[in-house]
Amino acid sequence: SKDVDLNDILSGHAKILHGKKETIYSISELAEKLDITPRTLRNTIHSMRASGIDIGKQYGPTYPIILSEPDAQKIVQWRNEHPRGRPKLESV
Repeated sequence: SKDVDLNDILSGHAKILHGKKETIYSISELAEKLDITPRTLRNTIHSMRASGIDIGKQYGPTYPIILSEPDAQKIVQWRNEHPRGRPKLESV
């Protein structure tokens, strides 16, 4: 979701993704959108990957994780199905 200057592309400092146009997010951008911390989002992605869910794209261990809008929807669904912390007490 960051605009790229043509000079960045020509200098080779920008990764060019081919395919249909869609909104992409960094960890910090999506965390802000979901109102959670980047660490929480990274932990959620780690848990999803450990469960065999393909989430996000990363071109190598030193590259950032790139998340799409469908990835964001999967993350929201996962967090709703796997709440963290203590169960909430039901009101009597």
